[in-house]
Amino acid sequence: MRKFIISLIIAGLLLACVHYMLERRFTNLIRTSILPQLQERYRMEIIADSISMNLLSGSLRLRDVRIGNPPQFDEPDLARLGEIRIRLSLYDLWKHRKFTIRDLRVNRGEVYIIRNRHDRLNLAAAASASDQAETVATDAESSIPPAASPAAGTAGPTPETIEPGGSSQITIQKARIRSQVYYIDHGTLFKPAGLQLDLDINLYAANLSNHGDAANMNGIVIMDGHIEVNGNRTPMELRGGLAPLLDPRRPTLELSGFTKSFDLLQTPPLCAWLGLERGKVACAVNIIINKGAIEPTRSLLKFDFTDVRSTPEARQRMQGINLPETFSLTMPLGGTLENPEIDFTTAVTRLLAGGDVIRSLLQNLYRAPGRTNTTPNPPASR
Repeated sequence: MRKFIISLIIAGLLLACVHYMLERRFTNLIRTSILPQLQERYRMEIIADSISMNLLSGSLRLRDVRIGNPPQFDEPDLARLGEIRIRLSLYDLWKHRKFTIRDLRVNRGEVYIIRNRHDRLNLAAAASASDQAETVATDAESSIPPAASPAAGTAGPTPETIEPGGSSQITIQKARIRSQVYYIDHGTLFKPAGLQLDLDINLYAANLSNHGDAANMNGIVIMDGHIEVNGNRTPMELRGGLAPLLDPRRPTLELSGFTKSFDLLQTPPLCAWLGLERGKVACAVNIIINKGAIEPTRSLLKFDFTDVRSTPEARQRMQGINLPETFSLTMPLGGTLENPEIDFTTAVTRLLAGGDVIRSLLQNLYRAPGRTNTTPNPPASR
């Protein structure tokens, strides 16, 4: 019995040593191989201060992850992620050679969406760098002479053995992301002060994959959060479906959502750009994206303005037309997910030709100075 217990202890120590060595090997592989490959592909700095793994439970944990901005941006970071937790299915990995992520969690995230002084968005710059890197890699592969045909009896790759969505099939069964999103605009629209909006979001997603039927919208995306300005919080909500991400940069998805009424005086640059002294606005969005392209006939932003008062400069630019206190502005969307386009001209034309502005114009003409009131006075009471 004593020898049996000693044997168990020795076997346990050996297993613990093997487990420790394998964990060290995998974490070093992530740090020295996988992260540098991601940096090369996206041409951005990607650093994790701490990486730990538990092979018995299939869990991976990264702490203090930092993703750098493209070179043409002054801000150093595109994202800072306090913690990333990934739980893999070891059975699917061993049996089917598929990466099934049972649970993905991102905590204490900070994402910076930045438009620089040349009206260039950092997300678009990162995607463009990735496209250029893939083009270089494709050109390098095409310059390599084709290999000789396989000998008789040797099985070569067939269309059935090529997996969709790349060399590895990845499925994310469940994901939760808790993050702050900062939109910082140094562009020409909001000079000289610029514009900054802070969003506090909680994102939930399920059934995400890079393989399968591209027309099947089986993915689920739910986002709840708040717009935070000067301590004031405005609720927002977003819901939608997502098709398999055969190309992550060109997704197919449908999203709809809204924000509650937001006081524009909390963001003076935005209020000044709109030509308003005061006003509140609530927003609704419906967006349809097909392979990264926004469908302009079905995608729009709708703004419902209340308690509006235009600035004297805005009224002068509009030839004396005074916006009504309450009106709606619908903006068609187009372009791509990386570079969205908003049709301001169509939106303003529809607004000026709409019933709200026409009624306001008629009321202003009726109240114009010098107009004689032709309404008869009521008879005096006896």
